[in-house]
Amino acid sequence: MATRIVGKSLTRLDAADKVRGVAMYPGDFVRENMAWMKLKYAGLPHARILKVDTGRALSAEGVIAVLTSKDLAQNEYGLQYPDQPVLCGPCDKEGADEVRFMGDAVAAVVAESEEQAEAALDLLDIELEELPAISDPREALKEGALRLHPDYPGTPIHPELIFEDNVASRHRVRLGDVDEAFKDPEAVIIEAEYEIPDQEHAYLQPEAGLAYMDDEGRVCIVVGGQWAHEDQHQVAHSLGLPPEKVRIIYPTIGGAFGGREDESVQIVLALAAQKTGRPVKLVYTREESIRVTYRRHRVYARARWAAKPDGTLLAAENHVVADAGAYVYTTNKVLGNLLLTCNGPYSIPNVKSDVLGVYTNNTPKGAFRGFGAPQGNFIAENQMNKLAEKLGMDPVAIREINLVKPGEPMPWGKPLTDDGRGLGECLRKAAVAMGWTEENGQWTAPIPDVRPDDPPYIKRGFGIAVGHKNVGFSFGYQDNCWVAMELEGAGDKPERARVYAASSEVGQGTRTVIRQMAAEALGLEVEEVEVEPMDTAITESSGSCSASRMTFMVGNAIRGAADAVQAQWDAGQRPARAEYKYLSPKTTKRPPRSIWKPATAIPTSRTAMWPWPPKWKSTRSWAWYAFRASSAPTT
Repeated sequence: MATRIVGKSLTRLDAADKVRGVAMYPGDFVRENMAWMKLKYAGLPHARILKVDTGRALSAEGVIAVLTSKDLAQNEYGLQYPDQPVLCGPCDKEGADEVRFMGDAVAAVVAESEEQAEAALDLLDIELEELPAISDPREALKEGALRLHPDYPGTPIHPELIFEDNVASRHRVRLGDVDEAFKDPEAVIIEAEYEIPDQEHAYLQPEAGLAYMDDEGRVCIVVGGQWAHEDQHQVAHSLGLPPEKVRIIYPTIGGAFGGREDESVQIVLALAAQKTGRPVKLVYTREESIRVTYRRHRVYARARWAAKPDGTLLAAENHVVADAGAYVYTTNKVLGNLLLTCNGPYSIPNVKSDVLGVYTNNTPKGAFRGFGAPQGNFIAENQMNKLAEKLGMDPVAIREINLVKPGEPMPWGKPLTDDGRGLGECLRKAAVAMGWTEENGQWTAPIPDVRPDDPPYIKRGFGIAVGHKNVGFSFGYQDNCWVAMELEGAGDKPERARVYAASSEVGQGTRTVIRQMAAEALGLEVEEVEVEPMDTAITESSGSCSASRMTFMVGNAIRGAADAVQAQWDAGQRPARAEYKYLSPKTTKRPPRSIWKPATAIPTSRTAMWPWPPKWKSTRSWAWYAFRASSAPTT
């Protein structure tokens, strides 16, 4: 039996190749007779395409094909809802002739070289009718604002998707009676406004890929991503192919941070390989990567919180408008997590939270590390700090007395997974580690180490915050993960094991962790376990490499597969193979409106959120707080 392997620090499977510079990223692959692709972008934030004439470009030197909207079987895609054209232009898809942000692609040129493809872009004759553009989601909610998308047709797949009055998604929580709570004569009220900017992932490897037709007639895409089987589904949908005719391979990936959850180069590359019959390569420039792909949501929020003089929270009211950008991507899911975190992990008897995702003509917004929790926790923790300051309380003390109690439901009606038992211990240990002291139940903050030789732009101090975030998918979804294992050898003990898991390696070490967990589960040395490449031709879906889920999900799937394959081996089967699909504990949907108290009517139009609620009539001052990136060096 092997010694314990999980928990040890081992050399990562990909470390040596990355250090030596021989690791193969999607942009490094080359095939015989390979062509190159470049994309023509709209260059306007909002416009209607009246004409796309490809004649001159097609006759240019080296050009093999020019692809437009009419070349797609289904000119649409999207992780949550297919509201984005693959190539904007006139076609059977209603609304596909409308450009909604500057990075919308209009045509793809395939040529013998990258330089020839680039030169031919200028020969495309594209006629655009410029339309008014909306850059601020608050303006998009005003009466009479230009509609950027048609209403959602029929019943939404995800109930929070709306598509009316430029609203892409809506989330809300009602608990208790907020208005009455604010009337409490002892209530100490903090009102604040926050603007949290969008953010670019800026991973080291820009989007890149190579597509070709393999020996079995499948269109094969070598690309970087976070959910290979979702890539497979979306490519198949847009090209009008059955999923088994699309093959996705993930090699080494140069970072993701959520930025590779949705499609980038996958569909256009597959289309080019299908239409030309040749291998086709596309590598974004850094400028393209920033202009074309999605980023973290910009958020505008107004928050009004109340507490008793002893610091006990009475009520929290949050109004949040988030910029979804031109297309929905994962806005509805990101903002669902923002809703779950904007009141912090605190016991608040009266809550009113509204979170809207709003279409604009900006770059689309989507998944980014933390997935809505950074914005939500930022709002909650700033409110707690301001309440502590106004009440003259220590920031640790006010948090400690308000943390949700074990088993107590959160504002949306359910307790935290571990009943919140670790929150208090975590807070106290963090405070002590930073230098807080406690005596007779009173916390005292450490004194900042102010250095006389510090330049004026450096400020030193201490702060504390408590945050929470989901692990895995939620809102009623039962998370799952597939793994297969093979054992080889002739004796009583297997000589080698192979593990098949559709987990992308985006820098977090998941393939190494898979190897460790498999070795320990099978009682093998880590060198006796091989982790097969990520290829939809040999794996089923293990789910997305996101939501901090993969180690937990794939680890449980490995345990199940190891038990099953070991049983076959013990029964004398040589070689042995077993598959296992782990189903995580079911999550719960948000409670129905009827249990929110009071059970008031929920407005369904822009009046629910905009115009912004008037400055709450109170004698307390209104302050503007902005969180912005600064070019000044700080510590």
